[in-house]
Amino acid sequence: MASIINAVKAMAHQLGLRVVAEGIEKDEQLALLRALDCEMGQGFLFSRPVDATGAATLLTAGMPLREPVALSALPAMPMRTVNALRTTAPSGWRGVATRRWLYAAAGAVVVVLSVGLPRLVGTRPPETPANEAPSPAGRADLNADIPLTPPAAELPLATPSPSRTAARRDPAPATAAPPPAPAAPMAVTSLRVVHQHRLGNCRGLLVVTRDGVDYQPDEAEHQAKDGFTFEYTRFLSEMSGDSLVIRSNNRDYRFKADVAGNGDGHIERIDAAIARLR
Repeated sequence: MASIINAVKAMAHQLGLRVVAEGIEKDEQLALLRALDCEMGQGFLFSRPVDATGAATLLTAGMPLREPVALSALPAMPMRTVNALRTTAPSGWRGVATRRWLYAAAGAVVVVLSVGLPRLVGTRPPETPANEAPSPAGRADLNADIPLTPPAAELPLATPSPSRTAARRDPAPATAAPPPAPAAPMAVTSLRVVHQHRLGNCRGLLVVTRDGVDYQPDEAEHQAKDGFTFEYTRFLSEMSGDSLVIRSNNRDYRFKADVAGNGDGHIERIDAAIARLR
């Protein structure tokens, strides 16, 4: 017990730390720790566990001083252990210096073995004795003439034709492919209609696609003024009698079926197609 406590205390002191001994319950244990120069301790010998109020009282008033126990009151074995630790110098392999030298010697042996072991274990190629004469077959092989192969005749270099050289130097410029034309929206239904103005009217084709509604006047003078292409989110439509009214943000368009161009065509199927695709 004393040896363990003394070793832990010595290690803590070398690290610059203070030692707190826990679990002190007897005066003999306290005397042993004092003999080993242990700085602090705690245990039931000083106080039982207390609540916060009791701990504050102990910190404020302080703990009662305890009379130190004489070393003669300690048990014989711990005291002899303490005296031996203090008075008897370590001898033999138990001394600190001796153990350090043993550790250093063991490390040196390990290094030597790790460096020299591969050389001892490795194999060397067999060496031919210096006084051993070479075999006759070997001498014959060394003295035999080695036939030399005549060099192959150099082939004349082919001269490229002027037409090929010109073709390589002046490649024909690649013709850039024309950009693909934008795909026209696929028409779902269409009807020849009469666009009613406040004064007069114009005729054209009203087309319903999957993207919206498109009106194309027949006459060029009305295309810029009355023609349009609306997505479904940009207009509202409703039937007003026999006319289809398309309302945008800034204008209302009123269409009737062109009886002359459609025969029995009805404007209602245009309204139904718009309602189905919206």
